[in-house]
Amino acid sequence: MNEMINTNTLVSIGLILLGIVMLLFPPKPGNSLYGVSNKATNRDEETWKLGQRLYAYAFLLIGAAFELLGILMEKTYGKFQSLIGLIMLIGLWLIAKKVINKRLSSGSENE
Repeated sequence: MNEMINTNTLVSIGLILLGIVMLLFPPKPGNSLYGVSNKATNRDEETWKLGQRLYAYAFLLIGAAFELLGILMEKTYGKFQSLIGLIMLIGLWLIAKKVINKRLSSGSENE
């Protein structure tokens, strides 16, 4: 059980650190190696910058949520904790991606 807590904590810390790094050192527009590059973020430079900032905050929130949910799941799911954690992590990412892309798309309609 301790190994799972450490794994969840390491993943959470990694996501939080990634969010902090993206906020402190934002990716340059069009950089496909660092940052989140997709149709919504690649529209123009202003949208790229906003998208990277939103994704950085998403990494911070997902990291914190993953840690909290991991603590809550620890005693409930036992040996299935890593599988459920992976499903939860993918779900959190997909929700964040959908919300951010919708926000970026709605921003272009207001221009």
